[in-house]
Amino acid sequence: MLSIEKLNFSYKKKALYKDLSINFRKSHIYGLFGKNGSGKTTLLGLISGTLFSKEGKIRTLGFDPKNRETSMLSEIFYLPEQFILPELSSKNFVKLYSSFYPNFSITEYKEYSNSLEIEDSKNLKNLSMGQQKKFLLAFGLACNCKLNILDEPTNGLDIPSKSVFRRLVSSCIDETKCFIISTHQVKDIENIIDYVCILNNAEFVLDISLEYLSKIIEMKIQDSVSGEELYTEAIALGQYSVIKENKSGNTSNIDMELLFNASILDNSKLQEFCKGKENEK
Repeated sequence: MLSIEKLNFSYKKKALYKDLSINFRKSHIYGLFGKNGSGKTTLLGLISGTLFSKEGKIRTLGFDPKNRETSMLSEIFYLPEQFILPELSSKNFVKLYSSFYPNFSITEYKEYSNSLEIEDSKNLKNLSMGQQKKFLLAFGLACNCKLNILDEPTNGLDIPSKSVFRRLVSSCIDETKCFIISTHQVKDIENIIDYVCILNNAEFVLDISLEYLSKIIEMKIQDSVSGEELYTEAIALGQYSVIKENKSGNTSNIDMELLFNASILDNSKLQEFCKGKENEK
């Protein structure tokens, strides 16, 4: 679906990536995480063809995104964090822009719009940011693109709409599609992603299936630490949230915030452990 190999990218004199490599496969929902300034939005721009890199190789749906070929663009829906909608009614927007997406379904669009309770407005600019976001989500999901890139999709959504968003994305994924969701709101998507990718210091410090991760690590709350833990985090009342090797043979629940902190603040033990387990497979 998407491959990045030895990608280098800089803003003026600031190097953002150095020899960055990763693959994204179809039939998965990826969570892309990182601190502010780690390069998440830049990466989404590079793989969708809105930004260009001089060094490294990117193949998006088999195409070089720099060429922005119609066959590639018609199979990508990219919802940026910040957007400006034209002065059109929702009906005219759909009529105009759906023509760029050969697999667009007006039936599905109406279904998603009803689920998200989108206001029917004569002018999209008159809608609140949350309503605009919901409109674009309904439209994008109805495009039935192979690659769906969503940057902070739950910003501006109320709690019920976030639940509907999760349900709709989960229902849309199939063996032909890939979703890449970049967000700081890890709790909003932790129940729907099946792969986690964490950017830190110009590299992916974690790129792993959550199903596999739940088999090799466990997360617990303990009254003390032994030093054998992969990561520890002090919490209230003298207790600790810990990540340790899963020796039980059972799958463990993954706390995405704890996983993110472990990957960003003290990633060496966890990263080396996961790489070692991958090499053993």
